[in-house]
Amino acid sequence: MAFSYDKLWKLLINKKMTKENFRILIKASPTTIAAMGKGEGISPKVLERICIAFECQPGDIMEYVFNKADSSPPAAISTEEPVHAPEQTTAAVKNTEKQYRRFTQKDAAQIDRQRLISDIQYQLDISLTFGSDVFSSLLAEAKQSKPSPSDGIAKTASNNTAASPDTEHKAPSYDPAIAGNETLSEKLARLRREHSSQESTSSETLPV
Repeated sequence: MAFSYDKLWKLLINKKMTKENFRILIKASPTTIAAMGKGEGISPKVLERICIAFECQPGDIMEYVFNKADSSPPAAISTEEPVHAPEQTTAAVKNTEKQYRRFTQKDAAQIDRQRLISDIQYQLDISLTFGSDVFSSLLAEAKQSKPSPSDGIAKTASNNTAASPDTEHKAPSYDPAIAGNETLSEKLARLRREHSSQESTSSETLPV
């Protein structure tokens, strides 16, 4: 028995109404009244007519009787996650670990470090093949071995310095007087004489 109509039967007794009069009032068949006597469910239409006739709620005339054997909800509608035993969880972890390939020295030699830094798809392939731990180690190694931009600048500056000497170390301009074995003091004396000669020539040509 799933339903109990004891509240309804008590209500009929209080109203001094027989089940036959009740059946006629709600326009139900004898089969429906017999099913209610067995604790079986009734159609929503019949339930609606009972509530209208007695101006009550469904809970005022009937209630559901729980069976202890059926107290737990069916497994098909359970929303809880299944609980795994510790040994099952450990086995699942081991099976997951077996999916990764063993990383060997041959694999290490074939890894393109420079591509590993910039190629996201290549990174994903490495991680899925050998695991995240191996990928993290390889990426850290690749970043450490990557040449720094400042190294390239320093190397370029060094090459430029070797190719073109600094202006402070340029050779002195060619002086034919010095090249002709004329000393600096002799050159200075010569320039003074030439300057004096030019001044005297200028004074002679001036109008009186």
